[in-house]
Amino acid sequence: MATSQANNVKVEYHRMAGVPVNPAGPINPGDLVYFDNVGGSATYLAKQLTSAGPATQCIGVSDHQVPTASNLDITELQNTQFYITVIPLAIVEFVVDDNSTYRVGDFVTVGSTPQRITKTGASQGNAIGVVAAENKFTHVSSSFGGSVTATAATTKILIKLQPQGFLGRVQP
Repeated sequence: MATSQANNVKVEYHRMAGVPVNPAGPINPGDLVYFDNVGGSATYLAKQLTSAGPATQCIGVSDHQVPTASNLDITELQNTQFYITVIPLAIVEFVVDDNSTYRVGDFVTVGSTPQRITKTGASQGNAIGVVAAENKFTHVSSSFGGSVTATAATTKILIKLQPQGFLGRVQP
């Protein structure tokens, strides 16, 4: 997992401060986070999830880093409640995890890390957002806004973040 923010919030529409965090798992700026109803805290999405998994509980992108046991005294860690700010509604630039053709309005879901997205396997049921109209795709087709054939781990695409844990079902 990245130790610094790999994706960038381009346009922010809303933010939530004071989201409680379980310090057992690291959270970095730019990580997609979901609300863990069992533990009552936010944690990062570590892998692609199905509609039955935590992708449906995604609440947005972290704006903070959470300290880990490696840089805090363990007693201090056990007796401290950590909080982060989460940006649930935004246009965010993500690196893609697949070689798919992306079009404006396509559903995307979490990729292989909390800072990547993928179109492969994305549906309205597990989407964290849609490909934003603000993209400046160079290949313009007959479809509105054009398209781009992505190169995994290289291509960056603007995503209109619409987390289901914050808004309910994602709309194209």
